[in-house]
Amino acid sequence: MGKGWPRASRIRAASSTAATAWASTGVPSGEAYADMAVLRGDPSDGLPGVPGIGEKTAVQLLDTFGSLAGVLEALDRGDDRLKGARRTRLEEGREYLAAAPQVVDVARDAPVELDEAASPLVQ
Repeated sequence: MGKGWPRASRIRAASSTAATAWASTGVPSGEAYADMAVLRGDPSDGLPGVPGIGEKTAVQLLDTFGSLAGVLEALDRGDDRLKGARRTRLEEGREYLAAAPQVVDVARDAPVELDEAASPLVQ
């Protein structure tokens, strides 16, 4: 995996339980956490986020529209719940918002081998 690979986001999204995600960020699942990270950014993973969209706004958007895809659909429809500067910021970040989920998405087909004898996860 090359430089800039968002390994931490993949691990967080894959390992977050719904309860953990909800308690720590206000989002209901690992998938929603990944959508939130795309919207607000995650400097440790090289995700710039949408300028002007922080964690609180990202959570509000996901609560209102259900997912990043829902936010983008609402933007395309001209949903009147997206107004003013928020709409402008999302429109200006559209190219980033189209590309970033592919970077953050969890690789579900990666071959994983667990050495049970060496793993602290297996008792």
